[in-house]
Amino acid sequence: MTTTTRTVTDVRTLPPKERHSLIFRTFEGLAPGEAMELVNDHDPKPLLYQFQAERWGTFDWSPLEEGPEAWRIEIRKRGRDQVTDRAVFEYLAWDHDRLEEIYRGFQAHCRSGAWSEAAREFGEFRTGLERHIRMEEKVLFPAFERATNQPGDRGPTGVMLMEHEQIKRALLMIHEVVVMPAPKPTLDRVIKWETELLTVLSAHNEKEEGILYPWMDELSDTRKRDDLVKAMQSA
Repeated sequence: MTTTTRTVTDVRTLPPKERHSLIFRTFEGLAPGEAMELVNDHDPKPLLYQFQAERWGTFDWSPLEEGPEAWRIEIRKRGRDQVTDRAVFEYLAWDHDRLEEIYRGFQAHCRSGAWSEAAREFGEFRTGLERHIRMEEKVLFPAFERATNQPGDRGPTGVMLMEHEQIKRALLMIHEVVVMPAPKPTLDRVIKWETELLTVLSAHNEKEEGILYPWMDELSDTRKRDDLVKAMQSA
């Protein structure tokens, strides 16, 4: 996955009635694979619903920061060869790759001692990963349990939920080391919790991409897959 170029569009100083038209003009001016970074003063959920209604299949919507002072959303234009019905595996595996790319940037900043840049990058990673977890727990796992008649406490989603708790704990600890440093952050303190995070996350993602996501696609027709992806985008 290559680094995505972002065009920053800050609409906080614009009258509300002018915002959506500017955002859509900016999006239409993007080349496939490029992205805009929307900066807003509130959660732009109505804008997402408008994109889903008018531009379905042409975009990816990825929160980078979720308030309380600013909401930053990466809106990426998908390639023309990607404009098609969505699938659970395609959508969530793509998000895994996106998050891995952000994390590699965070690692590079840590190892070069650029702690302010590391904190910014980790903030985007944590926001994205916690949102990914939210998409699964609020939308995907309940849909899977209904389709397979497997209660969460006794099926594969129960294992995933336990791993989510481990992941969130490691994220919190890295946040405390890098974003709220007391004392000053050090690489060895990052690596301690990074090891725990990546050990769990690597195996977790492999199980999801190897089993859960393909299974969910097989259980769903095209319309249901589209509806699942729409619901996950707005989770």
